[in-house]
Amino acid sequence: MPKLANNQMRDAVNKRQRFTNTNDTVYSINGSNLYGVYSYGAHYPMYLYDYETRTWFGNETRSSVTTQRHKTQTCPDGYINWCSTSYLQSIIRHGSYAAHCARAVTREVSVA
Repeated sequence: MPKLANNQMRDAVNKRQRFTNTNDTVYSINGSNLYGVYSYGAHYPMYLYDYETRTWFGNETRSSVTTQRHKTQTCPDGYINWCSTSYLQSIIRHGSYAAHCARAVTREVSVA
C-alpha cells in the first residue's frame, strides 16, 4: 500500500485508491461495495463511498483537532451525505448502504 504525504491524500480519495499516510494515522480500505477512509483506526470512519449508489458519506461527529485536519485533507470532491459515526459503522457492518437501508426498513437496525 502506498504511503502518501498528507497533501497527496485527497487525490487518492477522489480516485478511491488504497493508501496510508506517512505516519500511519490515516488509511483507506477498498472493498467490493465500499471504499472507506479512516483516522486513527476503524472506530472512526471519516468518509465512505458506496459503489452501488455512487454516494459519498461523511462523518459529522465531533472529532479531535488532528482528525478534523485529516478530514479536511481527505475530503472528496462532490456532494457528501453527512451522518454520525454510528450510522457509518452500520453501513460498514452491513456491507453496503442498500443492505443498511434494508435492515433499517425491517427495523433490524437503528437509523439514528
